[in-house]
Amino acid sequence: MAKRKPFGDLYNELVLTQDNLKEVELVGTICPGETELVQDLFGWKIIFGKHQIECRSQLQARFLRVFTELGWRSVKVPQDEKYLAEILPELESLKQRADELYKKREKTIFSRKLRQEVKTKFYR
Repeated sequence: MAKRKPFGDLYNELVLTQDNLKEVELVGTICPGETELVQDLFGWKIIFGKHQIECRSQLQARFLRVFTELGWRSVKVPQDEKYLAEILPELESLKQRADELYKKREKTIFSRKLRQEVKTKFYR
């Protein structure tokens, strides 16, 4: 099995090397599995808690959901939809693996405060 790169390295390699990027502000709250993608008349939204992020396409919404659930405060988004579709499976796969690893550890922590602290450090 090939060694997976950390999110930061993958982001630098796959996203920051692109020319046409748009920066999107995120909330900065770690919320794995707590987001919902919803289509409306104007595009797509990521909804979690009281927050929502407007997206122009489902691909952009899926891309932003990965980084929203990781707790990033802002992210640059490639504007090329074909490229976004190309890199998205790798980012989602890495995020899913991180979620699985965290869930295995989470069960052993009984204190809610400590669990939140561990979650923050784990995803960062």
